[in-house]
Amino acid sequence: MLPGGCTKGELTLVGQQQALDLGAWLRRRYVQQLCFLPPRSAAGAVSGRTTNYRSVAVVHCCCVPMWSAAVCLLVFAVPLQACVQAL
Repeated sequence: MLPGGCTKGELTLVGQQQALDLGAWLRRRYVQQLCFLPPRSAAGAVSGRTTNYRSVAVVHCCCVPMWSAAVCLLVFAVPLQACVQAL
């Protein structure tokens, strides 16, 4: 275990929290204020593209507060328990 609560190549706990906070901000901005995105999303309606595990972790943690953990778990192949439990 490295400082930050992770192993080599993983997103730190601080990084996970920052991504969750970013997802919450994105929801307020684009779902609630601008009505640019729908308040609910079905599985398959959201997709992300990334290059490595840490990037997948960031995208997943941003997705969870925007819609729901269930939608994000179906979209991303790498479930992150810390992100889901943070809700």
